[in-house]
Amino acid sequence: MPRETVASLLKIARAAFEDAGHESAVLDARLLLQAATGLSHENLIADPDQIVSDDQTAIYQSYVARRKHHEPVSKIVGWREFYGRRFHVTRDVLDPRADTEALIDLCLPHVAKDRAVRIIDLGSGSGAIIITLLGELPLASGVAVDVSPAALEVTRRNAQSLQVSDRLERLQSNWFVSVEGDFDLIVSNPPYIRSADISGLAPDVSQFDPVLALDGGGDGLDCYRQIAAHAARHLRVGGVVAVEIGVGQMQDVAGVFGQHNFHLLAQQVDLAQHIRALLFTAR
Repeated sequence: MPRETVASLLKIARAAFEDAGHESAVLDARLLLQAATGLSHENLIADPDQIVSDDQTAIYQSYVARRKHHEPVSKIVGWREFYGRRFHVTRDVLDPRADTEALIDLCLPHVAKDRAVRIIDLGSGSGAIIITLLGELPLASGVAVDVSPAALEVTRRNAQSLQVSDRLERLQSNWFVSVEGDFDLIVSNPPYIRSADISGLAPDVSQFDPVLALDGGGDGLDCYRQIAAHAARHLRVGGVVAVEIGVGQMQDVAGVFGQHNFHLLAQQVDLAQHIRALLFTAR
C-alpha cells in the first residue's frame, strides 16, 4: 500500500474541511500537518512529494477528524499566536483571537513605559493580555485574576515560557472580590455574549471555549457592571480602565461606565473596523 505524501495528505484534509464548511480549509490543513510532522511551512512547499511516515500520518488523520468536528486548530495543537507570541491554550481558557490585539494597541499609548507601572487583568484566561502587556512594558508588573484555577495554571505556564513570571502574580478571585491594592491600568476582556445567544455561536466557539468565559448575562453587560462598580477604588491617580467589547456594544458599555463616573477617553477598532476596545478615565 503506497504511503502518503505531503501533497496527498493536504489534498485529503482540504477536501474534508471544505465539506465541513470551514472557511480556512487550506490554512487549517497546513498547520495541522506541520504540527503532526514537525515540518516547517517552507519544508512543505519545497518538497510536496516527500513521504510522511505511517505514525505521522496516523497523528495527522486524528487531527483532521477532530477539526472536521469543529475543534479549533489551536486546541488541537495546543497553542495560538497572539501579538507575535505563542500562547499555550487548553479547553479551560478562551482561545486568544486577533480581535483582542486591538485591546493591546489601545492600552500601550496610555501606559508609561519609563516607570514601574502596575497592571491588573481581570478574567485573564490564558494570560494572553497581561503577559503581552508585560512583554511590551519591561518595567511593568501585573496581576492575573481569574476565578478558574485551571485557567490560572495555563497563565502560569505561559508566563514562564514567555519569561515574565518574575513580574506576574496570579490570583484566584471573582472579579475584584479578593483584589488588594491599586493599579495604573485595569484591563479586561470579559464575557460579553448574551446568554441566549451562546447556543447560536459557531461550533468552534460554543463547543470548545468555556461558557464561563463567554456568558455575559441576559444583556451581555453583567461583567462590565462588576468592573465599573469597583474599578475606581483600585485605580491610581491618572490610571485608566480598558475593556474589550462585542460588536455594537460601545454605547451600552460606555453607559455602564458613565454611571460610575468614568469618562470614555479612547477607542480602538479591530481588523474588520468594528469598535472592539474602549478606554476610560475616572472623572
